[in-house]
Amino acid sequence: MDKRLGKIEQYGFWFMCGFALFSSISVAIGNIFLSLGIAALLCRLYYKHDDLKNLLNREKGLTYTFAFLLMAIVFSVIGSDEPVRSVRFFGDYYFY
Repeated sequence: MDKRLGKIEQYGFWFMCGFALFSSISVAIGNIFLSLGIAALLCRLYYKHDDLKNLLNREKGLTYTFAFLLMAIVFSVIGSDEPVRSVRFFGDYYFY
């Protein structure tokens, strides 16, 4: 298990390095590396998720700040003149 987890973390590191390298050269190639990095992160969280709970409990300020950001975004989308456009913009800006 530890060997597999180490490999996943190593792949995630190299995918993020590839994203950093190609993000200014080609957005498409950068997005491929970013997607692979996110997939590696999700695999890592699947195999070892107990340290995430410890991090969120230890860093309460970061957790509350992130929750406040998400609430502000949701209220902005709900109160906007064009909610459908706001949802699309939210997805494009924060998820891509």
